[in-house]
Amino acid sequence: MKVSIFCNLEGNRSIDRYADELAANFSCGIEAQKIWFPSHGGLRGKLFDRHLRYLWRARARQGDVNIIVSEGYAFLLLAIDPRRTVVVCHDLHPLMAPPGRDKIYRLRFRLNLRLLRRARAVITVSDATRSDLLKHCSLLKPERVITVHSGLGTQWQPSSDAAQRKATRESYGLSEDDKIMLHVANANWYKNFSAVAEAFSLVKEPNAHLLKVGRLSQRDQQLIGDLGIEKRVIHISQADDEELLRLYHIAGVLVFPSLHEGFGWPPLEAMACGCPVVASNRPAIPEICGEACLYVDPLDARGIAGAIERVLREPELRSRLAAAGLAQARKYSWKQAAARIVEIAQS
Repeated sequence: MKVSIFCNLEGNRSIDRYADELAANFSCGIEAQKIWFPSHGGLRGKLFDRHLRYLWRARARQGDVNIIVSEGYAFLLLAIDPRRTVVVCHDLHPLMAPPGRDKIYRLRFRLNLRLLRRARAVITVSDATRSDLLKHCSLLKPERVITVHSGLGTQWQPSSDAAQRKATRESYGLSEDDKIMLHVANANWYKNFSAVAEAFSLVKEPNAHLLKVGRLSQRDQQLIGDLGIEKRVIHISQADDEELLRLYHIAGVLVFPSLHEGFGWPPLEAMACGCPVVASNRPAIPEICGEACLYVDPLDARGIAGAIERVLREPELRSRLAAAGLAQARKYSWKQAAARIVEIAQS
């Protein structure tokens, strides 16, 4: 059987990872092909390559089962056989963004949602996303919207290599006595970096450092300066999996106070590496993380700071969270996710 996976053209890291992991984890007897091509920049890339050239290519590259890996590309259902096609919906953040965001993008997103009803089924990566989708897209039949949790890569593992952890710390100018708070996220509004920075400024640990992985907006940088924490913030604009793995190994806590998530990989990645997690109590994080992390109100900077201090200061809490996190992370399998999606597409 041939499975065609229709990827995004923009290079979204999370969506790209989803497509890569699916393609690598189908069972024997399934030939997976990822459909993708480089697009031009500017208006030509956004209009001609994305909406016309991709439609033509998609029509010619259909498989026995087709998987469109992002709800933003549901327009491909106009070119490929919808009876053997499923679309993956990750989140509805474009519809939840604060007023003043890109209105054209939001309109295009809504149009793609209307096309979802053509698909054989819509796969949501969490029950929270399923609930959001049915709320915003009443044309969909609930029985055709099915949750299949994403998997977790096997590269995320604990480390017993003390020498490597020491070397990683030293590479960032950190000593064994420094307490490390890690935040992994892009600069999108819902990642709530302002709460991370404000909470960090309130943490009463003289040797605490914040390692921020991901782009910072100008507003974020200004906030760091206004809070007077710039000397204790280490910004890592991007990190591959190998570097991110090393950062999880040295972190005392991952802080993830998102305002909303469709799934949210960083908490699970940290858990799989034995790093305790302080996370938001907003959807879909409790659904994905279970009872394996310390939950906080993402709008309460003092509460977040208090939770961080507890994790850094209480060895028993750290041990409990680390053990629970390892068990929770083991629940997520890409092989199971891939098999379930194919089953749904053929049902």
